[in-house]
Amino acid sequence: MKFDTSSYQTILHSLKNPLIFYFSNIDCHSCVHETFSYLDSLQRKGDNNIVVISYFENFHEYHDFIISQNLDIPILWTKNKIIKDSKNYINNFPLLFHLDSSFRIHNAFIPKSGLPKRMKIYFESIKLNSSI
Repeated sequence: MKFDTSSYQTILHSLKNPLIFYFSNIDCHSCVHETFSYLDSLQRKGDNNIVVISYFENFHEYHDFIISQNLDIPILWTKNKIIKDSKNYINNFPLLFHLDSSFRIHNAFIPKSGLPKRMKIYFESIKLNSSI
């Protein structure tokens, strides 16, 4: 998978090994919602190394989503897909991952709401391994 950082380099360079949550408006809605619960919990514990990037084809859909979710986590919007997945592994699912200083993806995880134990284990493991 390839991560296009052209739109967000300033933000990403200011963080060390940020946790990225990337999702789109066509992804599993319950997966996105459950992931936001975990991210909100991390942020309340002082983890400000989280970047959320959303792909919506138009700004109005993005804006409506933000208002409906009532979240304290800033969500960046892009109208261009930033994950190039030539094998279609992640269609319709959000993605969590860390980026190193060379913008290589580490600790990639597809959160699925039907597998809450896996999501809990992932979030516990990234807290323990916050530096890559």
